[in-house]
Amino acid sequence: MLILRPWGPSVPTRLAPELGFVTLVLLLITPNTTINHLVFMLLPLGVLIEATLRDGSPGRAAWLAAALVLIGAIDDYYQHPRLTAGPAVLLAGIKTYGLVILTGLTMPLLRRAAASPARHEAIARAAHEYAPGAPR
Repeated sequence: MLILRPWGPSVPTRLAPELGFVTLVLLLITPNTTINHLVFMLLPLGVLIEATLRDGSPGRAAWLAAALVLIGAIDDYYQHPRLTAGPAVLLAGIKTYGLVILTGLTMPLLRRAAASPARHEAIARAAHEYAPGAPR
């Protein structure tokens, strides 16, 4: 985690999106992720739902709904015989596609959270410059 994030203090607005992203990546790279492990998706799911409600993005809402259907509503216990061995076994898990979608939806939130502190500092400086009695 320390290697992947920029050097500097931890910003509270970045903490939840970063932890959510790491959780999703861990679920994706773990070779034996089962439906029991998907309870760890609650943090990234909460972050994504909050961001979708805050921004009102219909595109993100559609992708989020598709991911939730793939993860929660589709039973992928049946596997075609061609998808039971070799690298093709990765194509068999429908829930994996939902996790990939959630990871892709989380990535823009990381960039936005990284830009937030600089934006807030710029707003604070501008507000101070235009405050009543400030030297001009």
